[in-house]
Amino acid sequence: MSKTLPMKPPPPRAPAVIEQLPALELELADMKQQIAETSLAAYQGKAGGRENLAALHSAIEVCKFQIDCNQAAHGLALQNDRDAVAAWRATLQANPKKAVEGVTKTECCRRCSFELGCAISGEACAHPIKVKGVSPGLRSDTKIRALFTAAAEEIKMLHRGPDAYD
Repeated sequence: MSKTLPMKPPPPRAPAVIEQLPALELELADMKQQIAETSLAAYQGKAGGRENLAALHSAIEVCKFQIDCNQAAHGLALQNDRDAVAAWRATLQANPKKAVEGVTKTECCRRCSFELGCAISGEACAHPIKVKGVSPGLRSDTKIRALFTAAAEEIKMLHRGPDAYD
């Protein structure tokens, strides 16, 4: 049974870290507004007053800490996202014929996109007919050459090698 390659890497996680920051800041502001009432209940000896105050204090500290950690979490998420794209590209490079499935004489394969670049080069388009070859700086990469050759074979352009850039 042949292995199916993913069309794209997993969705990025870094944007969600940044997107959550405003909600956390609102949550913190809401909890701070509860301080006076909760502390008064503790001073008045109401049932659970001190426990509720301690829980609010803990929740505020955790929320502040999470906000303070946003930059570190975002940095790690960015690295994880880069690693996921690199792993996806490695999967493509390990399976060149499957990676370029769907390439035609006029259209790039379905794995090429503006966001992720060319499935062959990982950068600018390296379509065997549209661009005619791999850019000189990438020609020495055997994995990119294998992807280009697989694309050329897929569209029946066997005479076009990765060096055919002119």
